[in-house]
Amino acid sequence: RVSLRGHDLDMSEVEKLKAAAREKRLAKEAAAQDEPPPALAPIPTPAVAPTAPAPQTGALAQLSAAEERCEKIASDLVQVKADLEACTDSSMLEALSKSCAQLSGTVGKMQGAMDEIDLGELDDDARIPARQRRKAINARVENELEPALAQLKPALVAARARNA
Repeated sequence: RVSLRGHDLDMSEVEKLKAAAREKRLAKEAAAQDEPPPALAPIPTPAVAPTAPAPQTGALAQLSAAEERCEKIASDLVQVKADLEACTDSSMLEALSKSCAQLSGTVGKMQGAMDEIDLGELDDDARIPARQRRKAINARVENELEPALAQLKPALVAARARNA
């Protein structure tokens, strides 16, 4: 005797239930073979650009963005200094003064952002070059951008003196 879902059944009854289920399954499979399979739509293949590099994500993308910001800040610093040296208008001088303050803040944010980049997510092969890139960015900020910012302050004072 076997208990199945609260019913006591003899083994012969269990075998009968198994045989009925097997027959039902075989009939279903046979019916499925008689019917033609539904037409499948062709799967479109996406167009892939052959030379498109994979976009960087995570720490590598942050490093690339920081390198681009360094370039932009460096060119902005050169432009603002040239504008300060040529400035003869007090309204232009105020705009340049604001630009100096914005550049100073941007350089400060850049240094903070460098400290926040998590290189631990990278595999060992990518981590070493990423550290070198981060060190190069920090060195550029300290050796190039900060001294250029420091040169803007005297240029701003001189421009104010000329326009006074």
